[in-house]
Amino acid sequence: MSHVPRVLDVLSVGRLVGRLRRGGPELQPAPDVSVRVAPDWVAALGAGTAEGSYWLWLEPRAGEAPAHDAGMPTGMGQLVLDVPPGRYLVDMIDATTGSTLSRESAGGPPLVLGVAFRGMPVVARIRSVGTARARGLRTSPS
Repeated sequence: MSHVPRVLDVLSVGRLVGRLRRGGPELQPAPDVSVRVAPDWVAALGAGTAEGSYWLWLEPRAGEAPAHDAGMPTGMGQLVLDVPPGRYLVDMIDATTGSTLSRESAGGPPLVLGVAFRGMPVVARIRSVGTARARGLRTSPS
C-alpha cells in the first residue's frame, strides 16, 4: 500500500517555516518542484520558494515517535523530488530548534535525499549551486 501525505498550501508552509527565516520576502509557490516519494513517517508536507531557495516542510504522523538513544535517529526515509536540472545544496533543519541536522549536495532531477526520522517536523532548505550550462560545462559532445 502506498502512503500519501497531506499536501499543505504555500501559505501554511510559509507560516511554519517563517520562524526559521530571518526576514525577507514571503514564501511563494514553487510550481517547478514536486514530490515523487516521501518517507512513510510523513503525515503532511508542503513546499514554497523564497530568497533563492526552495523550502519544504515535513510533518510526522501524530503519535509516531522514534525509539532512540541520545538524540540519534532510529531510521531514515527517502525523499524524491522533481526539480529543475542542476546541483543543489540541501540543509535538513530541525523545525523545533532551528538547528541543522544534516547537509548534503545532490543533483537532479530527480533529487534524492535522505531524511532522518526524529519524531519532529523537519524543514529542508534546497539551494541551487548551479547547472552545467551556468558553470560553462558542456552537457553533450560537440
